[in-house]
Amino acid sequence: MKYFNCFYPKNGNLSRLLGIRKGYNSRAQLIKKITGNMSGKHVIDIGCGDGSLLVDIIQGTPSTVTLIDSSERFLQIARENESLQVLNPTYICTNGFHYKWKNPSLVLMIGVLDYSQNWINDLNDLLVQEFSGKLIFSLPVKDNWSFRFIIRRLWLRLWGIKLQSCTYSDLNKLMHQVEVKFLAVRCEYDWIINVEDIY
Repeated sequence: MKYFNCFYPKNGNLSRLLGIRKGYNSRAQLIKKITGNMSGKHVIDIGCGDGSLLVDIIQGTPSTVTLIDSSERFLQIARENESLQVLNPTYICTNGFHYKWKNPSLVLMIGVLDYSQNWINDLNDLLVQEFSGKLIFSLPVKDNWSFRFIIRRLWLRLWGIKLQSCTYSDLNKLMHQVEVKFLAVRCEYDWIINVEDIY
C-alpha cells in the first residue's frame, strides 16, 4: 500500500483548492455520533495522522488509546498535541494493516483505504483478527464529480497514487465478499462505513 501523508501540500491555498479539509467538520460530527461514549474502551486509530480527528470526536475517557500511522512526522505532531496527551496514548509507526491488536472496542480507519490499491484485501487483513466492537472506516463516493474532488484525484495521480472510490452498489458487493454486515452513510464526499460485532 502506498501512503499519502508526505504528499499533502503545505501551502494553505493549494490545500483548500484540493478540498483536503472540505467536509471535515460534518464527517467528524457523523463519526462522533456513531462512536458514542468511549469511556472504558480500547480505541485504535489506524492512519491517525496528527491525531486531530480523534481529538474532535472523543467522548469520555477510553481505557487505552493506540495511535498508528506510517508517518513518523505525523506521529511526532500527535505527540505534541496537548489534547491527546491527557489520553496517554501509545504511538506506533507501522503499516496499520499489519498491526496485531488485542480485541479492541473501537477501530477507526478514516481516510486510509482511499489510497489502498486493493482495499478489500487490506480490509480483510484486519477482519481476520479477533474483534468484537466497532470498525469505522471511510471511502470516497464514486459519483462525485465536484471540481475539488477531480483536482484531488489529479494531484494524487502526479504522485502515482490512484484514489479509490465506490458506489453504494460496489460497496455492498465488496463487503459481501468479506461476509460482514455494515451500515454506510454518505457524508459530503465520503461513505462512512460502520461494521459491528464481526465475531
